[in-house]
Amino acid sequence: MYATWCIIAMLLNLTIVLIYSLQITQTIACTTVLSILAVVLLIYVALDLYFFERYLRYTSSTYVTIMWALVGSLAVNWGHEETPLYHVYDRVSIDVTGPWY
Repeated sequence: MYATWCIIAMLLNLTIVLIYSLQITQTIACTTVLSILAVVLLIYVALDLYFFERYLRYTSSTYVTIMWALVGSLAVNWGHEETPLYHVYDRVSIDVTGPWY
């Protein structure tokens, strides 16, 4: 669970750097970071289900942590804009992560 929170914190810091240092718009920065999170999640699921299944059989805290972070992101930001693309990414990531839990 700690490694998952560290990855999420690293991606949040990357978003801040993209927005404030490189002057990228918030929508593009958030979409980029959520795309990176989706790729990392897909790689983890592939490793979890196929290669390390015997060792990670009872480890579900990663999925709970990802869902907790994405639901928190949606709860804070929902309704502020006209459904930007990163809200769609959040919702799809939650829907995809749920059955793996």
